[in-house]
This record gives sequence, C-alpha cells and structure tokens, in this order.
Amino acid sequence: MTVHYNHSDFLQKAVSIVEAQLGNERFGVSELARELGMSRSNLHRWVKSVTGKSASQFIREIRLKKAFELLKDTSYTVSEVAFQVGFGSSTYFSKCFHEYYGYTPGEVGEHMDDDQASPDSILKTGPIARGKKRLKSQILISVVTLVAFAIILVVIFKPVSFQSEPLENTIAVLPFWNDSPDKENESIIDGMMNAITRNLQSIKELKVLGRTSVETYRNNPKPITEIARELGVNYLIEGSGQKYGKSFKLSVGLLEGATGVRLWEEEYDKEINEPEDYFRIQSQIAMSIADALQAIISPKEKQLIEKIPTTNLTAYDFYLRGEEELWKYWLDKQNINALERAKGCYNDALKYDSTYAKAYCGLAIVYLYMYYWETLFTERFGDSVLILANKALEYDMQLADAYRTKGIFYYITDQPYRAIKELDIATDLNPNENRAYRWKGWVLNKLKEYDSSIENFHKAASLSTGQWLISTLKQLGWHYAYSGFYEISNKYHEQAFRLEGDSERYYFGLAHSAYLSGNQDAAIDFFKKAYAIDSNNIHTLGSLAQIYMRDREYSESLKYYQRFIERTKVLEQFEWREVFDNLGIAYVLLQKGFTEEANEYFEKVINFEKNVIKLERKEHLDQAYYRLAAIYAIRGNKDKAIENLRAFTREYNTGSECMIMKTDPWWDDLKDEPEFQQFIKEWEDKYQARHEQVRRWLEENNML
Repeated sequence: MTVHYNHSDFLQKAVSIVEAQLGNERFGVSELARELGMSRSNLHRWVKSVTGKSASQFIREIRLKKAFELLKDTSYTVSEVAFQVGFGSSTYFSKCFHEYYGYTPGEVGEHMDDDQASPDSILKTGPIARGKKRLKSQILISVVTLVAFAIILVVIFKPVSFQSEPLENTIAVLPFWNDSPDKENESIIDGMMNAITRNLQSIKELKVLGRTSVETYRNNPKPITEIARELGVNYLIEGSGQKYGKSFKLSVGLLEGATGVRLWEEEYDKEINEPEDYFRIQSQIAMSIADALQAIISPKEKQLIEKIPTTNLTAYDFYLRGEEELWKYWLDKQNINALERAKGCYNDALKYDSTYAKAYCGLAIVYLYMYYWETLFTERFGDSVLILANKALEYDMQLADAYRTKGIFYYITDQPYRAIKELDIATDLNPNENRAYRWKGWVLNKLKEYDSSIENFHKAASLSTGQWLISTLKQLGWHYAYSGFYEISNKYHEQAFRLEGDSERYYFGLAHSAYLSGNQDAAIDFFKKAYAIDSNNIHTLGSLAQIYMRDREYSESLKYYQRFIERTKVLEQFEWREVFDNLGIAYVLLQKGFTEEANEYFEKVINFEKNVIKLERKEHLDQAYYRLAAIYAIRGNKDKAIENLRAFTREYNTGSECMIMKTDPWWDDLKDEPEFQQFIKEWEDKYQARHEQVRRWLEENNML
C-alpha cells in the first residue's frame, strides 16, 4: 500500500531514513523508495517537486553534508569519513565533495562557519520551506492562496498541467577511457561502453546515439557543453575503467549537456570471476541512469537489459575483440583486413561458447560483407547470413541485431515485405537502432514508396551522429537528387561535408547531383575538383569517363577509363564499380578502334548480366536488362535491344537518371524508333510520379 505524506513529513522522514543508512554504500534510490512505500518513479517526482533535485542527488547531498560535520572533528581521516557516509572509494568521495562544496575535504577547516553543512538545511532548500520571519510566512500564505485559486480555476475550466516540460531524454555515451597500462584491456572497457549504450537503447523513453556517433571524441577532448551541442543531445555519459587481473574498476557519470553538471555518478569496484559480473554492472548502470532521468522501464525492457548473453569469460573477450575489429572495418573505409580479423575473433568466441547468440550475429554481418560478390552467382547466395542469424535467434529470440541482419538478407534476395517485417521487429526491440531504419529506407525505395523511404532515412539521421550520420546525410542527398530535388540534395551533402571535412567526397556529392539534373558542365567542374584532391578514387575516375563518353569525347573518356582500369587492378578487394563500368569501357575502346579489347569487355558484361537474369538477382536485374539492350544496340541487333529494353522498363526502379540514360551514345541508331520513344516517355512518367510523391511528403512536413 502506498503511503502519502505532506511535503514537510516527506522530507523529514526521507532524511531520517537516509541518515540511518549512511554507512551502507548500497543504500540508494530503490531502497529509499521501498522504505517510504513508494515506487522509484513516484519518489523521483516527489523529490524533484520539493527540492528541485533528483532522488540520487538528494541522497548524495545528505551524505556529503554529514561528511562535512564529521570532518570538523580532526580526529577522522578523509578515508574514515568517506566510509562512514557510504562512499566505498575515498577518491570518488573527494571528487564528489569538491564538486558540491567547491573545495576538498582537507580544506574543511577553512570553512567551519559555512551554514550549508547541516543535513537539516536540505529541508530549507525546497519550495515550501518554513521561513523564520513573519514576512516570509505572509508571502508564503499569499502564494499558496493564489496557487490554490489557480488550481480551482484550472480544474473548472481547463485541465492543463502546471509541470514544466522536462528535457527530452536524448543521450550520447562518450568513449570510455582505459586507465589500465595494458592496452589489451581496451576491448573490455569499450565492451562496457557498447553494452551500456545498447542497454539504454532498448528503453523506449530514451533516445540514445550509437557508438560511431561519438568515436570522434575519443582522442578529441572538448568541453561537455560543446560536445552536447555538436551531438544535439541533452545528456552525456562518460566513464573510465581499469582492469588488473580479476580486479575491475569502473566509474560512470551522467552529465547535463547544457551545463555540464553531474547528475549521477557511481564507482564500481568488483572482482570479475565470470561474465555475469560484467553484465550485472552493465545492467545496473543502465537502470540507474534511466532512474536518474525518470524514464520508466517496462518489464520487457528490464528483461532485455538483465539478459546474460554468455557464461564463458574467454568467449566474451573474443566477442569484444571481434566487435572492435568490425568497428575498425566501418571506420577505416571498409578495410578488408579488419573484417578478416573480426571473423577470426567471432569464431574463437564460438569455440568457447557454441550458444553465444551475439557471436553468431557478428559472424553473419562479416559474411554478408565479405562474401557478397563472391557468392552472388551461387545457388545459395546469402544463405550463410540467414543461417547464422537464425542460429543467433535460437539462443536469443530478443536479439535486435539478428532481426536487422535477417532484414538485410531478405532485402538482397528481393523479399521486401519479409525484410520490413524483420526490420520492424528490430526497431521494436531497439527503438534507437538507426541502421534498421536505414535499411528500411532502402527496402521501401525498392517498393517505390519513395516518401516513406526518405522518411525512414530522416529517422535514421535523427538517431545518428558521427560516421553513421555522415553516411545517412549522403544517402538523403542521393535520394533527393534521384527524386529531382537537387537543391535539397546539395543541402544534405553540405551538412555531411561540415561534419566530415572531406572536400573530395563533398565535391563528388555535388557533382552527382548536378549530373542527375542534366547540368553536365557543373558536374564536370565538381568531379574535376574531386579528382584534383584524389586522382586515385575509382568512383570519380569512372564518373568523369562516363560524362565525357556521353558528350562523345571518346579520347578524353578513354584517358580516365585507362586510369580507372589501373586502379581496379591494385584494389585489395572486389569492387562493384569494375563490373558496372565495363560497358562504358568496352564502348569507348570500340570507338577508338580497339576492337579486340572492346569485345573482351563486352563478353564480361554479357556473362555477368546473363547470370544476374538466370539467378534472378533482382537487386541488379533492371540494369542487367539495360546493359544487354545496350550491347545488342551497339552490335546492330535492334529486335534484341528492344526486347531487353521492354524488360528493363518493366523492372526499372525509376529516378532522375532516366534524364541521362536517354542520352547514352549506344541509342543513337534507336532514338528515332517509335517504341524507343515510348520507353523514354514511360521512364519520364515514372520519374515524375516519384518526384510528385516526394514533393507531397515535403509539403506535408513543411520542408518546401
């Protein structure tokens, strides 16, 4: 049964309870709520309304004020006082004391007359404190009367709340510092950071940025207020840890972004004998932070947070190392060597725990990116990804990463509705899963639901910063360009540039937008600016070669294609641009009289595209028909060219590139054919429908 107190009784009783438990370092918000017969959330609301502080701050201040009284007696050392008021670490105690009083515990003697030291003074800080002077009492009575009258009016006329709107619970978990001399412990410390981030992400009332969003601050210290502003969050979490043998220490703090004020902090000093010891710390931290922010945790969310993924410490260590290598793959421009190392770590983790669901899921992601092109034309394309994701779900049916991975599998195997179903489950389990929203954007684009596609990319962007945000902003730029909104496209490329500072990629994005709009001169100018910065980028080389080819400047086109061919030969991994540019290379070689070399490239295109059609790899199917139609047109077989153009038009997922494709030089002998003109009209009609769909969405969201 819930006990009700008036303000004064509540404060007196709460202070008495905390004072009685001062020596118990484990006595916290949950214990106080239980003693008062209240829920944690109700306790938070009571304390906040009366003192203006969170419940955890309220308890800590009582401890610190009692510490001040004890420190006046010089017979006590700082360590003894820290222990008596419930601090397990004298270092942490000194830190909290200094933050609260502005001086160290050792300097108390210089501040003996401070009137804020008494625990009773807490009762004087609330909005209903009893004043000693009659004037104060009269003012208080008048205020109470006015408030009561206002409440009566509100009840009669309009049921509104007097409570101020709380800050939105937007959070970023900053990279934790490894205070251990052994660098191998970095994976443990980063693993704690990742786990805390994921646990918080599973709470729907919190909006928590992913890890790539904050990596830029690992070796780039800035003031808390500046970081919060750059990330667009109201709260930041910082931490540091160290591990010596089995001894593990971790300090974690929650800070208000606008002020840098520390709202909550705990220090954990544990002996680690099994993975459960790590997981308990991770779940305790997540729930304490949610508690400090007064976020309600559902039973389902609590179950997810408290789940123990493995009982083997060695397996856990290998898994963390695999996660680190996978992050390096993303951050180091998809370094294939990092992917190989991640694969080895995940496999090692599974050797020690064959039921480790997260390790299976990590391995599935590795297989997806490592073997995509290698297995594209096999009968069981992508099966290893699905098998591993399903294996992960056998051991953990609530693993959001596994559902996201299944969604990707269904996307690449052209099962869009199944993909959406899996991605929806992923975002239900982890409402902050920005990658699931990104993939859903691609799936909806395939379904020609362009407005919903862009909406999901915006959702992903709202949940991202750092590298994920940069990537998502670029994708928004490309999608707006394909929909014919070139100024909006450039705006997102500019935003990405401001965050990334990569001029070469910025110019490439602007060139891409100009190219799709049909402004060839501007496109060439931007591509050349990108080329001047990095003359080895195969995307820029291929794009310049294509533009000059479409302008029928074949000598200039060949110059860039030759450089493109040289670069693709030295790549460490298979590059999709090599496949997709073979048609242009073949055509330009043919125009320059290199017939034998041209035919070799034509055969590469034919073999690749026929395999796409035979195995119905629908992600590439429309372009397969297009390229085959082009080769038939080049070789004078109009009937076959028209036949493949019909198939292309049926499969074509349209965009503003149709404005460019109709100018491709291989259609010169077909451009006067009535059926070819009809194809162009159908392409343009589809593009206009896409443009109109996105325009309506922009208007509805006041973005035009």
